Amino acid sequence: MVSIIKSDSISKTKQDIKNMYFIKISKIFREIFIKYLNSLNYTFDVLVEGCFIVYNKKPKNPLIQQIYKINVLNTKQKITTIFIINFILKEVKKQINKKIPFKLRCNIFGERTFNVNILNSKSRDLDIKIGRKLNALGFKIDLNNFKYIFVINIFKRKILISKLTSKIYYRNYFFELNTNDKNINYFQINRSQLKLRQALIYFNVDLTQVKTSLDLGASPGGFSKELSNHNINIIAIDPANLDKRLNNNKNIKHLKMKVNEFKTNKKFDLIVNDMNMHPIESANTMINLSKFLKNNKLAIMTIKCPSMNVFKYIKQSKQILKKQYEKFEIQHLPNNRKEITIKMIKK
Repeated sequence: MVSIIKSDSISKTKQDIKNMYFIKISKIFREIFIKYLNSLNYTFDVLVEGCFIVYNKKPKNPLIQQIYKINVLNTKQKITTIFIINFILKEVKKQINKKIPFKLRCNIFGERTFNVNILNSKSRDLDIKIGRKLNALGFKIDLNNFKYIFVINIFKRKILISKLTSKIYYRNYFFELNTNDKNINYFQINRSQLKLRQALIYFNVDLTQVKTSLDLGASPGGFSKELSNHNINIIAIDPANLDKRLNNNKNIKHLKMKVNEFKTNKKFDLIVNDMNMHPIESANTMINLSKFLKNNKLAIMTIKCPSMNVFKYIKQSKQILKKQYEKFEIQHLPNNRKEITIKMIKK
């Protein structure tokens, strides 16, 4: 049930709408996403930093990094720290049973006239202050084993509260998940390592049966390092060197050559590709090297977009890849820049 606190800043039509969604995308795709929403006649509000409220229909788009329903919308003209704390306390108490474990996450989306300095409070400070007050009232705050999480997105004139299950939360905040395995050295090579980690989490990839992988355009070794954390044996192909920290990694074998020079009688459980080349060329490379991937096995590829016309490059790439692959899943990940990650299965 959506609770809307009315204000003159929202039209009467929007006040009556109960299906509202918070959406967050990368700021670089803000304008192209607005064109997408307009082309499909969505009703929406543009907020700051790539944030939107969309009404009535739930969009499906690979640029969307976070999307979930809004349970409470407050549109008070002036928002202060005291108001935020009291308002959130009141709404959370309405929506949760004291016996159910939950946690809070406050996000302050700033602009020049509204930010953490003006509020004199950071997001984490709000989490702690509100959590302590709820604990004192007998509510069960559990930061690790929670059933629900209240995500509170705070803007200059809007407070959005969403009550999410832990599953929906991790689907939207997959970039926060890190391994707790202290036996593995998780040093970071570069941003591409995080891209692959996020892809594995977002696409819910099970690597337990993956024993071998081919890493195309591997330098400096971010993808290979991430896969080696899962005890996978990797053939890393790139004319350039890998990071020196990988020299003694027994799971990684580096071949200093171009990908079109690679030959083997073996077939792999996984192919990954983060090559810095035009999407059409990269997709054709995935077709040419698909003979080295076992049937019904996974491939993950980064589409590097030369311009902001991202949907064109997705369409062109898929058209080529369909010759050998199927079951596509496509997503712009938090550590992607002007890139899209695509997951697919060899036919």
